[in-house]
Amino acid sequence: MMDTQVDRELLEKIADLIGKPVGAFNIRKDCGCDGRVSTEHIKIDDRTDGHAGIDIRILDGTKGETCHIPVIITKSGVEETVYNDFYIGEDCDVEIVAGCGIHNCGDQESRHDGIHTFHVGKNSHVHYSEKHYAEGDGKGEKIFNPQTIVYLEEGASIQMDTVQIRGVDSTKRETKVVVGPNAEAVITEKLLTHGEQTAESDMEIILDGEDITGLDITQRAHKGISFAFQQPVRFKGLTVRDLITLASGKNIGVSEACDYLSEVGLCAKDYIDREVDASLSGGELKRIEIATILARKAGLMIFDEPEAGIDLWSFSNLIQVFEHLHEKINGSILIISHQERILNIADRIIVLADGRVQSDGARKDILPGLLGETGGVCSALSDKVK
Repeated sequence: MMDTQVDRELLEKIADLIGKPVGAFNIRKDCGCDGRVSTEHIKIDDRTDGHAGIDIRILDGTKGETCHIPVIITKSGVEETVYNDFYIGEDCDVEIVAGCGIHNCGDQESRHDGIHTFHVGKNSHVHYSEKHYAEGDGKGEKIFNPQTIVYLEEGASIQMDTVQIRGVDSTKRETKVVVGPNAEAVITEKLLTHGEQTAESDMEIILDGEDITGLDITQRAHKGISFAFQQPVRFKGLTVRDLITLASGKNIGVSEACDYLSEVGLCAKDYIDREVDASLSGGELKRIEIATILARKAGLMIFDEPEAGIDLWSFSNLIQVFEHLHEKINGSILIISHQERILNIADRIIVLADGRVQSDGARKDILPGLLGETGGVCSALSDKVK
């Protein structure tokens, strides 16, 4: 294992490995196994269906462990298709480090096609990282065609960070994610090319058993996804009743429209016939926008910095509206925010920094660190709460 300088340099580039990995690992080299270790909670076995590849089984409740599964090709003319299946039990929190490196100094094509299928159990979180890298002064092409399929059970999540570093002549990447109730997938993908190198990426998104990848914003709205802007749009000439009726997608009576306004703390008789124009304050517009989302009966509600442009009194009432929504709806609410008071009502917090997921977990685990109680402080948040 790691017999040559080429091996060691490739493994360091694609998996940050220096020396033997800690924990469970499987190192594949030139179509064979170059080293493998299973642990008490992570079992790695050869497939039994005739395909090249491995099955990785992670037991229920496994937390804080890492599994390395890098692949290196050091010979010209090596072409392989490898199937790796991951079975992650319930209530896990693990990291999987993949990646592939090709060293081709010959005239023949070297290619690795990796098919990874993830089955992530209830309330489990997986951080999956994958780097692709190629080198060599031969004329033979260096090709990768990865395919990733993810099945997320209820409350499960996966964070995927995939990078094509350099040297890859051609790649076609396919990704499919099937999301269960209250599950989430965060995917960051970087494909770097130079000169005549080519890279393609196809992604498929499944919501409630239906492929919504190619749908436009209107079609996605019809499927139950609603989005609230930082600054709600004003519609001169449209009344609040008109807007709620349009949002519901059907003809509704005044009493039903009043019900939605009452849900967000507005007196219906004062607003039902008002125009959605500049005469409304920021807080009023926010509440009316939320009422329209309620009228749509959306399964996924997305709010982009809802605290923007409203006064402290309106913000306090907005928090109460979100708390009520959380108790009432049978769906998911995603809020993009820097405000501590909004973070305080979250079930789960995902922290983004410099375009990457910095941390992801339950509020009790993430919020103290953001507020400086356990070290690192989010500067955007600390500026808000000083």
